[in-house]
Amino acid sequence: MFPDRTPHPSLFEVKHLQQPFLFSLDDDNPVMEVESGVCINLRISNENLFTSLPVKMSYTINDKKTGIQMVAGMVGKTGLIIPPGTTRQLPISIEHPSPVVAQRGENFPGVGVWITITTQLSTDSPWASKGHIIGQSQLELRLPNSFEVAPSAGGAWAIDDTGPGRICVKETATNLKLRSQSPNDPNSCAVAVEFDKTTGRLVRYALTGTQEKDLISSGPMPNFYRAPTDNDLGGMEMQMGMFPDLIHKMLAKYVAPFVAHQTSVAGRWRKAGLDKPVIESANFSHSTHPTGHLVTTNFAVQAPGPTRPTPLFEVAIKYIFYRNAALDIDVRVVTKHPSPSKLPPLPRVGLQLELPASFSSMTYLGRGPHESYPDRKQGALMGLYTGAVEDQYVPYIFPTENGGKTDVSHVSFVDEEGDGILIKSLRQNLELMNASKFSLQQLESARHTVDLPSREQAKLLPTVLHLDHKHSGLGGDASWIPSVLRDYQVDACKGPFEFAVKLYPLVNVKGPNEISKIAAQLQNVLKRSEGSPDA
Repeated sequence: MFPDRTPHPSLFEVKHLQQPFLFSLDDDNPVMEVESGVCINLRISNENLFTSLPVKMSYTINDKKTGIQMVAGMVGKTGLIIPPGTTRQLPISIEHPSPVVAQRGENFPGVGVWITITTQLSTDSPWASKGHIIGQSQLELRLPNSFEVAPSAGGAWAIDDTGPGRICVKETATNLKLRSQSPNDPNSCAVAVEFDKTTGRLVRYALTGTQEKDLISSGPMPNFYRAPTDNDLGGMEMQMGMFPDLIHKMLAKYVAPFVAHQTSVAGRWRKAGLDKPVIESANFSHSTHPTGHLVTTNFAVQAPGPTRPTPLFEVAIKYIFYRNAALDIDVRVVTKHPSPSKLPPLPRVGLQLELPASFSSMTYLGRGPHESYPDRKQGALMGLYTGAVEDQYVPYIFPTENGGKTDVSHVSFVDEEGDGILIKSLRQNLELMNASKFSLQQLESARHTVDLPSREQAKLLPTVLHLDHKHSGLGGDASWIPSVLRDYQVDACKGPFEFAVKLYPLVNVKGPNEISKIAAQLQNVLKRSEGSPDA
């Protein structure tokens, strides 16, 4: 709990893992097709040894591709009692949407969905009032294609990247400018992309024409660092900070070399130069592409040194700007350190970019609604969530990495007019996405939340967005030594790290559901181009 008695994000994880009721699907026949629809064969187990609780259970079914709710209802009757230590079958009958347009049978692939079951007290108890949520569980299954969510028209641009649009190319000695023209309205809808050839950096992705609106403010650039958490700072480094300066220096000179294994992981990150890397462009090239324009750039990421920098990573970024104004960003990271086994576990492997301050509304498909991290995400359920960017900040007493969202399929940011940017993960979900009004440097240098810009000031700041292919867990088994379990560490030796995202402009969208349908359409185009079946 925080000092004001509001829940700490980790409390949701504890509650989820300790909930008394567990749900599962029937092993032999989880979903039965019947004439009127389907029957989901659900099982509930009461893990309590002695206690029976009168409960009511409700469910929602959401489409996996969009997160949009398809069906909702009650499980069983209100006041249901499951005896302690027992398991009970609870079938759920769902009617087909009307009209039914799908075939039936085991050869039809069906629609991937999540079913989320919420358990609440049906009466008052000495420890909580009626309606108190005891727990939530989420299961994956497939339903007939008649349940599929209707697609979106796609806004101002045709979703299909093989459409009739065209790309104009202008090049100077220092810049490359690309412009995608909308086939729907050549006079008003266009998107411009600009690269700095000397730095290899994407410097502009913007709506142009009758509307002039930047879709990004800065970036994207490779990033391997995070604002250290309390656990990251634990160990020798924090303990030495408790001593007066003279003693601190003596310990650092005469003691620390013999107990290097006890130094904090954050100290090792800084020693490796991950906090202040030197990133230089190695080369820049571009060429035409069957459906657009290809730009390739390479970066050398190095740690600063007293005489010369030490190589850390080589990052190759391939951009494909399509005629439909989408921009693919394909990233490959290779470790180039002379002794990669000596590098500490990495904080993250991903991209950092900045978005305009006016894009204040965030919608994402992933785990939520609260903060989650790779080793603390079971209590955050998959879904479609929306909220203000500034509300993602978690006010830890000691400002640090915060507000992460795991297993993110897509995320969007729009302004009050519904204009903005959609970012869709390709190949696999992003392990972590983080949107903050504060930079890493601001979080790392602050000692209390009051050291950061106020909420009103933060609204005027650009959004710092992290798109992470890999992100270290938080740990916590023991705060005073490096505490992240090996399964949740990011080993620099396990590269290369490869991931990709698609950027897409949004114009006058009407809410989270429309955004999510557009993202699903982009995914369908990708699958058709790869010749792969729908997931």
